[in-house]
Amino acid sequence: MILAILQARMSSSRLPGKVLKKVNDKPILYYQIERIKKSSKIDKLVVATSANVEDNDIELFCKENDIECFRGDLKNVLDRYYKCAKLFKADVVVRLTGDCPVTDFNVIDEVISLHQNSNSDYTSNTLERTFPDGLDVEVFNFNVLESIYYKAKDPEDIEHVTKYIHGHKDEYKLANYKNDIDYSYIRWTLDTLEDFYFFKHFYESKKNLNFGWKELLSITTENKKFLIDSNQTIRYAMKKLEEIVNDDIDSLYVISNKKIIGTLSTSDIRRALIYGDVTNNDQVIKVINKNFHYLEYLKQYSKDELLKLLRYGILPVLNEDFEFIEFKSVKQMLTKNNIVVLMAGGLGSRLGKITEKIPKPMLSIGGKPILQTIIEQFKTYMFSNFYISVNYMADQIIDFFNNGNTLDVNIKYLVEKQKLGTAGCLCMLDKDSISEPFILMNGDILTNVNFEDILNFHETNKYDVTIATISYNIQIPYGVISKEGNTVRDIIEKPIKTYETSAGIYVLSPNVLKYVPDNEKYDITSLFDELIKDGKKIGTYKINGYWLDIGKPDDFYKAHQDFACMFQ
Repeated sequence: MILAILQARMSSSRLPGKVLKKVNDKPILYYQIERIKKSSKIDKLVVATSANVEDNDIELFCKENDIECFRGDLKNVLDRYYKCAKLFKADVVVRLTGDCPVTDFNVIDEVISLHQNSNSDYTSNTLERTFPDGLDVEVFNFNVLESIYYKAKDPEDIEHVTKYIHGHKDEYKLANYKNDIDYSYIRWTLDTLEDFYFFKHFYESKKNLNFGWKELLSITTENKKFLIDSNQTIRYAMKKLEEIVNDDIDSLYVISNKKIIGTLSTSDIRRALIYGDVTNNDQVIKVINKNFHYLEYLKQYSKDELLKLLRYGILPVLNEDFEFIEFKSVKQMLTKNNIVVLMAGGLGSRLGKITEKIPKPMLSIGGKPILQTIIEQFKTYMFSNFYISVNYMADQIIDFFNNGNTLDVNIKYLVEKQKLGTAGCLCMLDKDSISEPFILMNGDILTNVNFEDILNFHETNKYDVTIATISYNIQIPYGVISKEGNTVRDIIEKPIKTYETSAGIYVLSPNVLKYVPDNEKYDITSLFDELIKDGKKIGTYKINGYWLDIGKPDDFYKAHQDFACMFQ
């Protein structure tokens, strides 16, 4: 007969009465027992508690739930086990402890099966630990229990039942059940109030008790990448900190009963281990930093507020009770979702031999391609999603920028199989996925315009199209005569005429995309003509800063001269 003995007591020094603390109106011991009952290998389960008066409530709980209860010596737990096993005529004993609320019935069955198949005296998953602390299972034959009952004299051996076996391995045939991956740094035992809150929160979220330990593992690890429960060990925290070293965050956030109570960094741990009275196996709550930054739930943060928080990378969002909601990247909060379309498919024929072997947007100015400088300028204003239309020597552009990872942006390509003009490439955009205004820009322009400002200007004025403009002066090299009939009234020497001209930068609302025909050459001026005829609202935004269209060789050389003072 295989007898499972679950030892439990009320007199815990760190958390008195812990096994009967309630979750959903049931003692937490109830949940452990219900899971043990799901074992297919155990014939009988007995709760072994002490004969002391403070453990009367455990016996009462057992009676109310039709569970066998044995009472014995409080401190001589070996004596309690031996007399219990002898009373119930056990052939094999499964030792379990009441401070492990998530005992796994599958692990129990696997350890028992290994014990039977290996014909061992003692089998456990603790000889070499690979399971989380809290899934401990020990299986041993009754005759082994009887032998150590008579042999063990040391108080430690008497209190911890099987400690004698661990110290006299040569006397017994042993077997160890190992997990493929070492998770021994994870702690799932009930010793403190922090532990109780962890298990309380977990069991309150469960609809049934059939879960496997790996389900809890996913909650402890994968689903809480930047969180650590306050009851976990410093050793576990060190491992988690190693796993997030490449993320935009340098601390773990410590959670207890759904609330963030502090942070923990490698520096915090280092200081505590050097100067404090702690070890790797102590709980992280001993070394946390209680001063930390976070984002308030539902608060609308200004750009200036977010910029001040940017250096913290990723922050938790907390409600007014400091309960954890989610993590948010401050950088992503600042990042614009609006896309940018850069037109880079032209021949650049006005530059002559300069563009014979390289597309104009890839010409190097200031040690990098024009197109790279443009993208970096957009990044300054937190734009990160780009489409580049390509045709002439397209491979050079695609090979250089790829998907944008090297610049920390996202880049997709609109490949023109035939020349589509200055607006035709827009037909290749997924119209259904674009719900916000976007910027369209020629890929041969250097400018320090505030792209965020032009976008805000467009949205504030509710334009369908905003055209960025520059002032362009034309000087007539002769005296211009003003007259009435044949009578001269005035002569203006070499006058300068100023015109407001398109700067090759546009903001377009998504609704204008329906005007762009599929796979036809279509220029931006044709689009504007149609929009004006249709009564759409088109506005202008004047650029007062630096702007240069690299159209002719002189512009290319001027760009080299200007670059250092404008973009470095």
